[in-house]
Amino acid sequence: MNQKRLTTFIIILTTLFLSNLLLTNEKSLAQENFKVYAWYKYSEVDVSGKPKQMNSFIINNQNYIKLDELQYLLNDSGKNFEYYGSNKSDIIKLKPTNKILQIYKQNLDTNYNTYRNNTKNIEPLFELKNFIIGKNKHTLDSFNIDGENYYRLVDILRMLKIDVKWNNKLRKVIISPNIKSKKTKNSASKQIKKQKVAVLMYHHILKEKDQKKYFNKNGSVLSKEMFEKHMNFIKNSGYNTITAKQLEDFIYKKKPLPKSKNNTSILITFDDGYLSNYLYAYPIMKKLDMKAVCFHVTTNIAKQEITKLNPKILERFSFLQMDKSKDVFEHASHSHEFHSMTANKVPYYLAATDSQVKQDLDKSRHLVGGSKYFAYPYGAYNKRLINMLKSSGYKLAFTTKKGYTHDYDNPYKLNRYPIFPTTTVNNLKNFLENAR
Repeated sequence: MNQKRLTTFIIILTTLFLSNLLLTNEKSLAQENFKVYAWYKYSEVDVSGKPKQMNSFIINNQNYIKLDELQYLLNDSGKNFEYYGSNKSDIIKLKPTNKILQIYKQNLDTNYNTYRNNTKNIEPLFELKNFIIGKNKHTLDSFNIDGENYYRLVDILRMLKIDVKWNNKLRKVIISPNIKSKKTKNSASKQIKKQKVAVLMYHHILKEKDQKKYFNKNGSVLSKEMFEKHMNFIKNSGYNTITAKQLEDFIYKKKPLPKSKNNTSILITFDDGYLSNYLYAYPIMKKLDMKAVCFHVTTNIAKQEITKLNPKILERFSFLQMDKSKDVFEHASHSHEFHSMTANKVPYYLAATDSQVKQDLDKSRHLVGGSKYFAYPYGAYNKRLINMLKSSGYKLAFTTKKGYTHDYDNPYKLNRYPIFPTTTVNNLKNFLENAR
């Protein structure tokens, strides 16, 4: 009896592993710090009920294929495509076709002969690639092997809105180009077009008497009393506060956000990592079951915990307090040492060398626990900095520009609504009710 149970348990584990082999591991490999290897694989897949052979590489237990290999798989499905490069992105144009490219397939197979009997580890180079389909822009993880880009099969099919799943009984991948996803017809797809996010930007918080006494002329210090009114207004008015991960999925995966008043969700952010966020904001938000992101200048994170605030000076979170507050705050990057300017008043991120910027971004991200989210110091950025953020594994970056966030916005140029000492509940109400 025990032997039968053991056998059943092993079968269940094996089934779970294989069923997740294709569809799991959503985490971007750009975030990994270890080497990955590629192995060539020639396998059979099912496309609209027809068996087809597929050349692919297995990378991190996932199938990666070239676009021309996918063209062959789809060439008689009515969901074929053509693609060509531009100076910024690859353009994909969907087109129906019934042409069966057998000669083309033979050429594809021949090109893989060098890999078939290769027993050495292949070390692919990670790259991010942009695609434009109609009016929509997509960014996909890819690996470069011998000058050719390979994309995760699941990612490229989802981008083309093609259903794909693992059939455990048949032990193969099932691709269904002619089955339209139900999500394209239901209310969720209509809802996301109307949804938007208001990202609120807070800084330091002090009791009203201390704020007036010590920081009366500082435009970034809000009173604790007014902050609590803001939070109560948001909660009681029916607005939903979201996490940075939900915003990431909203932009990258077009995943609808939870229901919220005026179809406007709220992401609350704090810049600089002040101790007041922990001692004053954290208890209020915890009581109201709200979420927020704290962007830290990581070189300033306190080594020892401070439990009583000195209102005369600017004090910071400790690592221990960051850990204690994770039920409310996600801790993210606002730089390591580069929250400063040169003698010519140029933000350091724009003046430093590539290697200096990369080192600072990586150091800060490491110290906040690997978060994929970043707030630009002084709101300053350029194309080079955005590319450096991408290469370091960041997925979202926030500016200081006033405005709302939509699912079609550039994820590295996200707007925020700045909160000043003079921002009343009515000001906040007007902003949220007039969101566009």
